[in-house]
Order: sequence, then structure tokens, then C-alpha cells
Amino acid sequence: MVMRECLANGFLSGAIQRDTVFDNRNINAAYDRDEIEARVGQIEKLSCLVRRDITSLPQAALRWVLDQPHTGVVLSGAKTRAELADAIRASTAESFTTPELETARAIHHRNFSPA
Repeated sequence: MVMRECLANGFLSGAIQRDTVFDNRNINAAYDRDEIEARVGQIEKLSCLVRRDITSLPQAALRWVLDQPHTGVVLSGAKTRAELADAIRASTAESFTTPELETARAIHHRNFSPA
């Protein structure tokens, strides 16, 4: 299975903060301030997945997707060499443990509506 939008339209990239204002051409402009703050709040909780071999939230997000059953290909959305290197590090990191995956699932319980 091909996995895409693994960084949740940029929310898992680390670049979006509670006060981020999106240009009206950005898909995330469809979200109101409360929705943006709720999404960022959920993402802040996922920082528990950053560890010795996973040094950033984007890496953690990509590793999480790679650890899901039936994942065949992950489209990282990398736009720069640094982002590509980050994605490669995620692919070579150790898989998350069952307790780590359960923690992520518990945090991920909220079903956000698409933009």
C-alpha cells in the first residue's frame, strides 16, 4: 500500500505552530484557529516518540507509518536534501516497540476532518 500525506499536510513537519496563519492558497487555510490549535496540541504530545535514533518529529511520523501493517511505499514529501536525509534516517531507525505504538495510537485517537 502506498502511504501519502505522512506529515499530515505539514502539521507533523514541525513548521506549524499554534499561531501559524496560512495563505489562502494553502490547503490548511480551510482550518479555523481552534482546529489548528487542536492539531498542534495533538502533535506536541507525539514528541514522546523522539528518541536516540529518531531525532525529529517528522522522522517519528515516517517511522510510525513504516511500522504500520501493509505499508509498501511511503511518500515523504521531501522538498530539500535535508528533508530527504531525514526521511532516510527514519527508514533506517529501529521500529517502534509495541508500547511506543500503543502510546501513539492513544494520542492519535482524535479523528480530524480533512481540509
